[in-house]
Amino acid sequence: MEENRSFDLNKMEVTGPEISSEVQEPQLKFRARTFFIPLLFGLIYVLIQAFSAVAYIFAVHSKQLLGLEGEDVKVQLKLLLLDGNINVYSTFIMAALIIPIFYFFIKKRSVRYPGSLLQGPIERRSLLSSIAATTIGILGVNLLITVLTLMGTQVPYIQTKFDEYERLINLIIPGNVSPLLNLLSVVILVPICEELLFRGVMMGEFMLAMKKPYAAILTGLVFALFHGNFIQSSYVLIPGLILSFAYYLTGSLKVPIILHCWFNFFGGFLPSILEADKVDGSGAVTYGTIMIVSYVISIVYLIYAAYKRSRSRQVA
Repeated sequence: MEENRSFDLNKMEVTGPEISSEVQEPQLKFRARTFFIPLLFGLIYVLIQAFSAVAYIFAVHSKQLLGLEGEDVKVQLKLLLLDGNINVYSTFIMAALIIPIFYFFIKKRSVRYPGSLLQGPIERRSLLSSIAATTIGILGVNLLITVLTLMGTQVPYIQTKFDEYERLINLIIPGNVSPLLNLLSVVILVPICEELLFRGVMMGEFMLAMKKPYAAILTGLVFALFHGNFIQSSYVLIPGLILSFAYYLTGSLKVPIILHCWFNFFGGFLPSILEADKVDGSGAVTYGTIMIVSYVISIVYLIYAAYKRSRSRQVA
């Protein structure tokens, strides 16, 4: 008797691992690139920053430098590099180089390593909550600076670092630069460049090697250390962590860019416009009033958002 060797394909079972239509994230693993890529792009950032400043100086002050000889050239060049006005102008050259290079790398890497770039949509509620948290973070920064100032009266090392920090800040604060150029430089271009480096390149590499919360913490620490000065690194840690976790929680690189712009506006641009360091104190009073109102609004909004979230969970 001949066996019936026909098969019903509809009844066949396929054994083995399930096939998912979802894109599988790469396995978390430390690689050489986990350390090499952040170091490489950090170096590229510094070199482009230095190149942009020197290029602007030679383009604008070449006649002044050509009239000097020997050590005088080095001294004058060093003074120009510390000029706040030149830092603002050279930022435009730096941004023109960094933004396309870093953006291209981040996008190309995300094709090969999908887990290296979070690309979720921006939700209005999440963005507003992030802005409120960043505003409160500015309060934390101001409180930390106050604490460090008080500690400086008792600890000579901290006071020495504060003196170095104040001398550096006084050197790099722009003088007669147009407020519009200062706004474009400090509030828009610098945040975009730094976020592409830290949250885009660096945190992207860290997310391929560890869980996202740990990657956010490590990126915040690197962001703080990158600023070099002890005092600045101490208070920059707060916004660094906020920006990293905002990226992780919202899933959009645009969010930390917006928050960084917000932080630089209130932390750097607004005080300079209001001249908060004037002797009569009028600028400081205006700035303080604006910030107090901002803190109150931010706290009220976060409480309201938490209440709405709690209510929605109860209904669900």
